[in-house]
Amino acid sequence: MAEYILNLLPVTEEEKAAFQAAAPRAVHVCAGRRTVTAEQLEQATILFGWPRPADLSRAPRLKWFQSMWAGTDEYLAPGVLPEGVVLTSSAGSNSQSVAEHALACLLALCRRLPQCRDQQRERLWTDPGKMKTLSGATVLVAGAGHIGSWFAGLCRGLGAHTVGLKRDVSRPVEGFDQVLPISRLDEVLSQTQVLIMALPSTPETVNILSRERIALLPETACVINVGRGTALDQDALAQALNSGR
Repeated sequence: MAEYILNLLPVTEEEKAAFQAAAPRAVHVCAGRRTVTAEQLEQATILFGWPRPADLSRAPRLKWFQSMWAGTDEYLAPGVLPEGVVLTSSAGSNSQSVAEHALACLLALCRRLPQCRDQQRERLWTDPGKMKTLSGATVLVAGAGHIGSWFAGLCRGLGAHTVGLKRDVSRPVEGFDQVLPISRLDEVLSQTQVLIMALPSTPETVNILSRERIALLPETACVINVGRGTALDQDALAQALNSGR
């Protein structure tokens, strides 16, 4: 019996043709996350995209689910996936895109672009404050995986000293001048001008950037989180920001 591939990805006609060519004997059905029908879910043996977790219980024939995202937390709760389903993620596929976005955000902060934009709209021609540069700055990347490595390489190209934190430091990672075990986070925070967080959500990473660790950062440090939101104490961060740090 032919595989029934239910594709919830936002694909172009050219991409649809590529899927068809990769599995010419399969039945290919493209649908939107919000428009997928009960009948389509019931027939699906392979599913691509980002379905609502509750919908997966309506796919009894499912064999393989390929998530559009790197994080799969919402699909790993007991009872979400039918028994025996193979779950794969898109970890690594968006590394360049996310790293470039993080760099754009960082440079906007360093050059005070949000303030300049707001002043321009208000026709205020005042000094927005001292600008920062990445040249000579220490950039600490908590989570030296695909995204962290790509981001570190970009910062290194602009003259930054890059330090990566990860669990396994037995192998070198591209883009970093130094790679340390994540257990040494407290030691390096006080010398960090830029902290980039690219961590998954695990029991070890929940609130890893705590109130106490935020206090270790220099007052003018930049913090950018492109990983899971659970990795930082958001209330403590808001209080630090409101206090002028």
